[in-house]
Amino acid sequence: MMCLDARLRGVRVLSERFASADGEAVEHAPRAVNGIDDLAGCADAQALLGGVRPPADPAVRAQLGELRGELAELKALGRTGRYREAVARGQALAKRVQALQYRPLEAEVLFETGQLERDVGGANAASRTMEQAVWAAEAGRNDEMAALAMTHLMFERATEGRFDEALAFRPRIAAVIERLGGNDDLEGHFHLTLGRVFFENSRLEESQAESEAGLAKLERHGDREALEVADGLDYLGETVLLRKGGSAARPIFERSLAIKRKIYGREHPEVAIA
Repeated sequence: MMCLDARLRGVRVLSERFASADGEAVEHAPRAVNGIDDLAGCADAQALLGGVRPPADPAVRAQLGELRGELAELKALGRTGRYREAVARGQALAKRVQALQYRPLEAEVLFETGQLERDVGGANAASRTMEQAVWAAEAGRNDEMAALAMTHLMFERATEGRFDEALAFRPRIAAVIERLGGNDDLEGHFHLTLGRVFFENSRLEESQAESEAGLAKLERHGDREALEVADGLDYLGETVLLRKGGSAARPIFERSLAIKRKIYGREHPEVAIA
């Protein structure tokens, strides 16, 4: 029930935000809705019961339920463009979760806060927070969160020109995903991010191969017309453009544009950029 309650709180925040939407909220609305957490996660018994079990004390468990709901609200704020407000709330929420010493939830809060810190331009703070997210995830046996946080760190290291450090994450992430028994969504994001790492290092053939592998995983996992697939097509298109020219890249960009038009509508800025 805690999982479903948290999902409901996140949807409620989105609904309230859209009910009094300004231009910023409207611009972010399609991606925010597209990013609503799948309810299937609440039915995944292995994921829900796999890590460190919640404390036996009912009062502490109730606090965890409340904090998980606040995390859902935090995600909704970030998805509707209220990044600075969300960063402040995320940093405060992380301290409260740390006080309860329940590492799986701590990892989730730190991961979300790290993403928000990056969105407001705090690269150094985001990197430190993501490192803490990895430690908390590993301590809490939250393998999915560990893989996600390491994938983000891998890309951050690449953008800083630290390619050896970036690629050092590769076998660690692959091992965590293997321990999970495979996960198409995680593997898809892992391969796409690895493609971007190779792109940053001008290793275009490897970049294309990884991007294609990532797209194949994402398309097998879910909707072939999701925004994450469009983003992946954009990454792949950039690589193919440099390797083989505009005629080869054009169908890739056209497919991405078709997905964005369907989700955003023809007048949205994201479509104009595409």
